[in-house]
Amino acid sequence: MHMLDWAVDLAASYGGTPVWHPAERRLYWSDIAACKLYAFDPATGVNQTVLEDGRPVGAITVQADGALLLFRDQANIVVWRDGAVRATVINGIADFRFTRFTAAVAGPGGRVFCATQSDRSHPGRLLCLDRTGRLNLIADIFGTPAGMQFSPDASQFYFNDAHGTHLTTWRYLHDAATGVLSMQTPFRDSTRQHDPGAPMGLAVDAGGYVWLSRWGGGVLMQCAPSGEVCQRIDLPVKKPTGLCFGGERLDELYVTTAGGHRRQIEGLHAGALGRVRIPVATGLPLHVSRIQLEADDVAEQVLVEAKRFDEDVAAG
Repeated sequence: MHMLDWAVDLAASYGGTPVWHPAERRLYWSDIAACKLYAFDPATGVNQTVLEDGRPVGAITVQADGALLLFRDQANIVVWRDGAVRATVINGIADFRFTRFTAAVAGPGGRVFCATQSDRSHPGRLLCLDRTGRLNLIADIFGTPAGMQFSPDASQFYFNDAHGTHLTTWRYLHDAATGVLSMQTPFRDSTRQHDPGAPMGLAVDAGGYVWLSRWGGGVLMQCAPSGEVCQRIDLPVKKPTGLCFGGERLDELYVTTAGGHRRQIEGLHAGALGRVRIPVATGLPLHVSRIQLEADDVAEQVLVEAKRFDEDVAAG
């Protein structure tokens, strides 16, 4: 049996980007529409606004030194630490001025795979931010790129396209040594399978099962590595968005939701941060991003901090 509670009953217009920070034991998430970044502490129940500077946070990764990498609009990528933006990876790119990032996940080598939504001139793009801070295009054939995650052994990369004419969860082969993605194949075609809503959030548990939130469908689905649905969890909101495992044992599945500005239509807890306790599933420790921001002599110190951070995570 699963148990659902509302960890933060906040009426966010578009909640998203949940990421568990293992060293801080806090969950970071955002109201993308309101341009607010939050930090939720399960031990105290306090949800704090930690950044509000007028720019939407569409995706987050945890850096090797414990800072956050924030992916925002116009291809803007910055480093946030201790309540403020401390460094800029990419200030902006003219070709991305009408779009924003929608998802990001670090790979085992420290690179970051990320995506932007389609705009009037471009389809949605899947990209890779390499460790030097250079953004590289992988594919630009998507409608509404959404959640992404790796399999437990990082040999598979899962990626959602939530656009109404696509509605597919894709699976790629991933070379952990080079970061190359290949062999794009459908993991689950929502149109053919008659799944409710659109595939939005995505998380992978330690058993290799893929969890999907269904925008407009009001459900979470657990899928086997074959793509078959194992279980469905109905939610009292129509638009679940992001997914991630959190908690000290990674046995809590956090789900962000949208529609808090019209709860009478979207559900009485629309916009809130939900938490589902699932006894039979635990999450995977996420890889940290290792984007180099300093000169070579400073980068060596970053690697030392990264080793310390990884040891802290391993120690729980």
